[in-house]
Amino acid sequence: MGGWLNKEIVKYFGIYANTCFANFGDRVKNWITINEPKETAINGYDTGIHAPGRREGSATEPYLAAHHQILAHAKAVSIYKSKYKEKQGGQIGLVVDCEWAEANSDKSEDKLAAARRLDFQLGWYLHPLYYGDYPQVMREKLGNRLPKFSEEDKELLRSTMDFVGLNHYTSRFIAHATDGPEDGFFYKDQEIERIAQWEGGEMIGEKAASEWLYVVPWGIRKVIVFIICMDRDGVDVRGYFAWSLLDNFEWAQGYTKRFGIVFVDYKNGLTRHPKSSAYWFSKFLKGDENKTGKEN
Repeated sequence: MGGWLNKEIVKYFGIYANTCFANFGDRVKNWITINEPKETAINGYDTGIHAPGRREGSATEPYLAAHHQILAHAKAVSIYKSKYKEKQGGQIGLVVDCEWAEANSDKSEDKLAAARRLDFQLGWYLHPLYYGDYPQVMREKLGNRLPKFSEEDKELLRSTMDFVGLNHYTSRFIAHATDGPEDGFFYKDQEIERIAQWEGGEMIGEKAASEWLYVVPWGIRKVIVFIICMDRDGVDVRGYFAWSLLDNFEWAQGYTKRFGIVFVDYKNGLTRHPKSSAYWFSKFLKGDENKTGKEN
């Protein structure tokens, strides 16, 4: 059928969502239509490192895939609200992810590049769902390569978010670059270079088990500052989770990468063992995070 490149997927995603609502809605009260959709759009249709592994249409296919993801989300929400929400009493939303984008210098071009980076991550999905179209900077940079929403599409997009989930993993310095070194069209389209080093050569943070993941606490803090500002502006901020409770099947890496605060032993009956991070997180939630060490 062509996957996310075929607009027919919007209809079939609606059928799939309807099946889920009908069979599980009496128990499930919090629905996420798509988790981190841009990862599929970019890594599935630009860099090709995730399924379906396409690279030949990098100039247009990521944006077409994302366009249909947005419409599929809206279709699922429309079905839930018209058929199930009143009876089941749940809520439904979308989860997006982003790196923190820190300007590489005080130059205005780098500051604009950092803002552009956030628009190409968060605005790509959220702007259409709240305002009916893509961010202006994306229209300016991509021109006719960025799909357009019909009036019928825009009507479908209205009121399709009970909540937004934001996943954050790491940060990068962002510099303006008209021909950056990164693979794929997506970063070149943004006219940015993502940099993982301080000016003196030191890495932006300690490297984690995944090759792309650097531990950057100050980046997390900057994201949290924005969330605090949203809360003060009257946005209903509910809380946060640690990713993830359990080790999971991680994209193309399968079971080889572990994100859980609880270790899952895949070779011995899926037995579960809390990691030190699980004990720390438990204490943190109780307001006792200064204590260290494993619980007795």
